[in-house]
Amino acid sequence: MKAYVVAGLLAALGSTIAIAAKSPEENLANELDGWVAGEPVQCIPLRRITASHAMGDTMLFKVRSSIKYRTPTVGCPAQRVGITLMTNPGSTNLCKGDVVGMWDLANDIQEDSCQVGEFTPYTRKKD
Repeated sequence: MKAYVVAGLLAALGSTIAIAAKSPEENLANELDGWVAGEPVQCIPLRRITASHAMGDTMLFKVRSSIKYRTPTVGCPAQRVGITLMTNPGSTNLCKGDVVGMWDLANDIQEDSCQVGEFTPYTRKKD
């Protein structure tokens, strides 16, 4: 009986490690599973963005629970906890070619910056 418990614990631990070690591409695929791409747009309204995630050289912006925008980036490192994306305070839209800063608000320093590309909208698949 002990062998089964140990084997079960090892299997569970192996699964946890596999989930934690996903690549940015795998995380992106999981985020977009069940979503359908639309025609790319040049800009998205900043006031409607509710969340953002950096995954390798791609960013996802959530606008509503039913719409996400994917954009390729140039120079963006993977976003980590505590880093906030900052844009020009006078901007109402985030557009292709705009540069976003990555700020560590706790230490009040700019970590990095990068440029965004076209925004591909994704909507939930309809059953």
